[in-house]
Amino acid sequence: MQIIIVGRGHGGTRVISQTLAESGIYTGTVNGAGDLVPAEQMYKAVKLFGSFVKRKDDDWDFSTAMDAPVPDAYRDCLREYLRCFEGHDTYGWKLPETVLALPWLVQVFPDAYFIHWVRDGRDSILQWHGTIDLELYKVVYDQGDDLYTNGAVSWDYHEELTAQTPKPKHWIKVRFEDFVEHQNRELQRLHDYLGRPLNAIPVNRPPVRRYLNHDLTALMPILERHLISNGYPVAERVPIDA
Repeated sequence: MQIIIVGRGHGGTRVISQTLAESGIYTGTVNGAGDLVPAEQMYKAVKLFGSFVKRKDDDWDFSTAMDAPVPDAYRDCLREYLRCFEGHDTYGWKLPETVLALPWLVQVFPDAYFIHWVRDGRDSILQWHGTIDLELYKVVYDQGDDLYTNGAVSWDYHEELTAQTPKPKHWIKVRFEDFVEHQNRELQRLHDYLGRPLNAIPVNRPPVRRYLNHDLTALMPILERHLISNGYPVAERVPIDA
């Protein structure tokens, strides 16, 4: 069984990576964020996808990349990146940049168990992450003038690409906030999905809804569609449904 966590940088994915590791699932060599490292081969791989992406009428056009056959170069990079899992029957891994070529990843691993890990975009964009600068991954577009604007565009990009990707037969979405606030319930969902129990880990509530200390009103036109699609309230200071 291969378990692949897909989620944006500063999306709380370290929590699920740690959960897998502490539940006896091999996760390879990871850094402090729980990312499988070294990651240079994956960075190289996702740039191949980004070069196909177009920005059209203030929206993303992934059609060329999705219609193209998965390049051998992408497969080769992916194979080298995941070489550490050879000989392991069950393993799980994550790297935020992985999402940047998600349609190809799903095609290469149609039988993998995907966990779409989501965090409220208003919290996710408050800190810098390399995927905020999509041009580093060959995605050409007009960048904004500040961290939060570029972060909002990046979060929308990640979630729109995920939304447009044809889903494999094994796919589950888990919200970071739900895991923090209702861990036992979400662990049961993951148990039912994976067919194996997962251990609880310590989690902290402070990372949830930090955006309430910031005025992100101007960014709502960018963030709103996928806040809604992921079940987040768009009105300020309205708590997430229990």
